[in-house]
Amino acid sequence: MDLQSYSFSIRSKNNLILKYKQNSGSRRCTPFWRVLKGAVRRRTVIAIGFVGKFFIHPLYYTVRFFAISTALAFQPKLAVVTGTLLLAGAKGYNNILSMVSGVVQGPFLLLVGMRIVLPWSFPGLWRSLVYWQRLLPIMFSYFKTHVRAKRACGLNLTDRVHELWQEQHEFASESIFEVFSDLKGFYLKLGQILATKTDMLPAPYTSSLARLLDKLPPMPFKRIQCGIERQLGGQLSKYFVDMDTFPLASATIAQVHRAQLASAYGSHEVVVKVQHRGTKRMMSSDLSNMRIGCRILDALNVKLGFDLTSVVLEYCEQVPLEFNFRREAANAAAIREALHAHCAELPLLNRVVIPKVYPMLSTDQVLVMEYVDGVPILDVALMELELKTELVSALVLAYGVMILRTGLFHSDPHPGNLLACCKNDAQKDPVAPTQMTQSMNGSLHPLVNIALIDFGQVKELTDAARLKFSLLVCAMASRDNDLVIQVMKDVGLVVENCSLEFQAIAGYILFDTRMDFPEAHESPLDPNANEGWRCAKVPSLPQDLFMVVRVITLLRGVMSSLGVDVSSSLMWRPLAMQTIAELGGEFVK
Repeated sequence: MDLQSYSFSIRSKNNLILKYKQNSGSRRCTPFWRVLKGAVRRRTVIAIGFVGKFFIHPLYYTVRFFAISTALAFQPKLAVVTGTLLLAGAKGYNNILSMVSGVVQGPFLLLVGMRIVLPWSFPGLWRSLVYWQRLLPIMFSYFKTHVRAKRACGLNLTDRVHELWQEQHEFASESIFEVFSDLKGFYLKLGQILATKTDMLPAPYTSSLARLLDKLPPMPFKRIQCGIERQLGGQLSKYFVDMDTFPLASATIAQVHRAQLASAYGSHEVVVKVQHRGTKRMMSSDLSNMRIGCRILDALNVKLGFDLTSVVLEYCEQVPLEFNFRREAANAAAIREALHAHCAELPLLNRVVIPKVYPMLSTDQVLVMEYVDGVPILDVALMELELKTELVSALVLAYGVMILRTGLFHSDPHPGNLLACCKNDAQKDPVAPTQMTQSMNGSLHPLVNIALIDFGQVKELTDAARLKFSLLVCAMASRDNDLVIQVMKDVGLVVENCSLEFQAIAGYILFDTRMDFPEAHESPLDPNANEGWRCAKVPSLPQDLFMVVRVITLLRGVMSSLGVDVSSSLMWRPLAMQTIAELGGEFVK
């Protein structure tokens, strides 16, 4: 029905009603103002329909298209309500709603199809769309806060500047938590990593992202079995006599199951690490999005108080390497050999266990390693202080050899990757023969060793990076704060907006495990803590040493939980001097 016919039909209908009332002899006639009001309404409807059809239609169509796409992608419940109303309008319940529904039904149905198809057919594209729709408002809110804080700073409103940034960090941290928990993949892994960075990130971020630590449900065992058989090229029973269906651990990239090798391969107890299918492509897309996001923040000149770009770029280099399990096997074997080579010179290294790799059963996506029967390192917290100190000292010394002497080191020593285990005859290689040690109370117990597992995150330092860190280690071992600050600047670490004393403290917190100063035991969330925690900023962090900072941070956490104080700079000073003597001549020039 066109516009002219619609108008004629309304006039004809009302004329018939009026004539019926007059001919029926009704004493009550419609008042003139009601007739006038109805006429105005009718002509307003006709005018809106006319203008909408010929002028507003294209613009409305475009705006509604993007509005519904957003609702479909990120507010499904709202989209369902909107779609129901639009489809109801198509039934003719209201002329205006009918007209609107005619405009929107096409793109609405198209976007419904996209919402169903894209996540399965083009997951990378879909995740990118979701990521940017969620991230851009957060980024622009930071830019807005940056402008407001700059204006308040010009007015010398220091308290107002702190309040603005605190509110912004609280809002953004909660939004980032929702994004990471919804998207999962690398974002979930990154959130777990950032949750431990209390020395670099604002407090609201670490407290909010800490909730991501229990968001790792395991994959069904049938999918794991199919992955193993596809990679090894045979039935599971050909290689393993028995395999637990419930995993020992489940992570973003892979999950680990305990098994026993078939007799043809020695019948040893092993762990089988199986990569989740499709995760590599998903994480590549995620890393690309995060790298672009950092570039946008840099282009907008937004200062977050920490060097986010260096952190993201380092993970962009390291995370893709975790998907190559052959590389992981080679790194584990190389570190095992390096520590064994230094055992004669440093007997304490005999307390460190590196599990054996089975290369004949390892592929790009399946890794088989020796099973280490132990408990998480934090479970020995109630044992003798002397024993705990020996274990931690052995671990710290092992990291000194890895970082300073070989340049190849395990960069993920969180408590789940550190096991306390008893040496027995079944473990023939890595460390030391079975011994008995006398505890402080005089009782004897089997020698307790510390095992380092999961070599997915392994960092290799250049000779230049090893030399820079060796100089910093020697400076920190001297306990000369002025020298520490100077060397920090030389290696590219910038700490500002705080006192010189706290700059040196920040250097120790980032690059030394010593716990003999008050700030080492303070929480940035504590209002009575050193003012430097709230004011200090780290705008520049050497990217090649970021993984060293991560190792130190995780080791400090373990030491704090065990009540142990071991200074890595003091233990590493002889190793650092050897590295400087070996590499210093050329680089110092």
